[in-house]
Amino acid sequence: MPIDRVPAPGGLPFSTSVTVSGGGRWVMLAGQLGLDDDGRVDPGGVAAEAARAFERLVAAVEAQGGTAANIVRISAALTSLADAPDYLRAIGDAFGGDLPASTTVQVAGLLLGAHVEVDGIALIPG
Repeated sequence: MPIDRVPAPGGLPFSTSVTVSGGGRWVMLAGQLGLDDDGRVDPGGVAAEAARAFERLVAAVEAQGGTAANIVRISAALTSLADAPDYLRAIGDAFGGDLPASTTVQVAGLLLGAHVEVDGIALIPG
C-alpha cells in the first residue's frame, strides 16, 4: 500500500496531503487528551499533553495491528493557538518523517481542563 505524503511549506511538521492507494482497513481514532498514567491531564504543558495524546493514538493503531506510519490524518483542538509551536514540535517528535495530513483549530475549552485534544484516521494495509 503506497502512501504519498506531500510536505508542508516552510518545513512545518505535517503533510499538506496524503494519497493512499491499495486495500486495507480504515481505523477512526477518537479524540485523545494528554492524560498521565493516573488519568489526569499531564501537568507538563501543551507539549507534554500533545505527546501523551499522540502516544494514545499510536497505541490505538498498534492495537489494530498498525504503526504510527499508518496514521494518515489528524485533527487537533487547542484552547489557545499561542500554544501551536509546542504542539507542532510534538507532531514532529511523534511522527518523524511519516507526517500525516493535519488540521488544527482553536476551541473555547476541552474536557478535564485539557489544552489539546487530537483525533485521527489510519489506514492499515491488509
